[in-house]
Amino acid sequence: MPNYLKFTHKLLRKMYITGHPIPGLLQLINLYLDIMLPFKKSKCSGVNFLTLELN
Repeated sequence: MPNYLKFTHKLLRKMYITGHPIPGLLQLINLYLDIMLPFKKSKCSGVNFLTLELN
């Protein structure tokens, strides 16, 4: 079980490959941290932004 979570986010990606919209980044972080709560308290240590496709 992780003590810290590091998120990677592709800035231009708005949809999952299944066609569903990707929620906001803060909402996703809170979702993952809430899922971990029954097991242990975790923290988000950082976010990695993939910017290769940006001009």
